[in-house]
This record gives sequence, C-alpha cells and structure tokens, in this order.
Amino acid sequence: MDIVNINIIVSFVDGNSMSKRNNPAILFVVMMTLLSCVPSQWQYRNIPLKRKQIINTATQYIGTPYRHGGTTPSGFDCSGYVFYVYNKNGIHIPRSTAQQYTKGQKIPYKMAQPGDLLFFSINKHTISHVGIYVGNDTFVHAPSSGKYIRYDSINNPYWKKRFCGAVSYFKAVPAQPFINGGDSYREERFVW
Repeated sequence: MDIVNINIIVSFVDGNSMSKRNNPAILFVVMMTLLSCVPSQWQYRNIPLKRKQIINTATQYIGTPYRHGGTTPSGFDCSGYVFYVYNKNGIHIPRSTAQQYTKGQKIPYKMAQPGDLLFFSINKHTISHVGIYVGNDTFVHAPSSGKYIRYDSINNPYWKKRFCGAVSYFKAVPAQPFINGGDSYREERFVW
C-alpha cells in the first residue's frame, strides 16, 4: 500500500504562514471531506441506457433560465424543457404539458423510474407543470419566471400538495416499485 505524503501550508489572517509540515489532523479532515464527496454504490445503477441519457441531458441544463414558451437552451418553460430533453434523445412527445400528460402511460408514483415525468396542478385543477423524475423523490424542472432549471423534492409541501400523477413514455414499466434509498442521479452519474 502506498502512503501519500501531503505537505500543507497554513496561512493565517495576519499573512504569516506555518512552515510546510505533515499535519495528521488536517490531513484527516481533508481526506474525510474528499471521501464524503465520493458517491456510494447504490441499488439502481442498472437502469436502461435511454433513461440514463434522459437524466444526463436533463441535468446538463441545470441553471438555464426559465423563459415562457422557451424550447431551447437559451431558456425553457417546463414543458418546453421536457420536450427538448426527450426529443434530443429520440423520444418524440407533445409540446404542451396537458398533452404530455394525456399521451403518456399513467403510472403510480411508487413505480416511477428516473426519466419518467411528474405532473402538477399549479393553476386550479388543471395539469399545468411538469418535471423529470431523477430518483430519490427528486425531480428536475423549469419552475417559473425569474427562476432557473433546478432540482426539487416532491416531498416539499408546495409540490406534494400540487402533485397530480406520473407518466412514462418508456415501453417497459417495472413489475415492482422502484426502491428509493440513495438512488439520486447525483450519485448515479459517477458510476456510468
């Protein structure tokens, strides 16, 4: 086993610095911090490639501004974002939120897998918002004017209250519920 020797220079507020030396306590803290960033091996790394591609494409646009009617990386609305991500991956779906909900295969939320769509009712009792499920009760979406594409939790009281249903555009729907437990895309992308 190789031992890594790390020299650390500590700079103080007054500008003085400690000479280079091995400091086991600092080294331990640095190593633990780095190790905490390494994802665990989790349960669903064997999801189909097309679903992984959908999630990969979707997360590339985190931080893109919301733009009403937008369907390009310069700005998206919620259904324009989903429309763009799916079409970029060869899955042709309708443009509007209501049509995306109507044309897809309705599935129970507990059966949703990464890449499936989650729908919400923001305006009264009509389907008016959509996001892409990424696992671990998390979805990615273009929220509203003045905001950016981001992750949100379906357990957030705002979204939970407005949740209407899940839809899949994938042919094979699992026979068993998807197990949530350390299965977010943020962990998955490192094991591809």
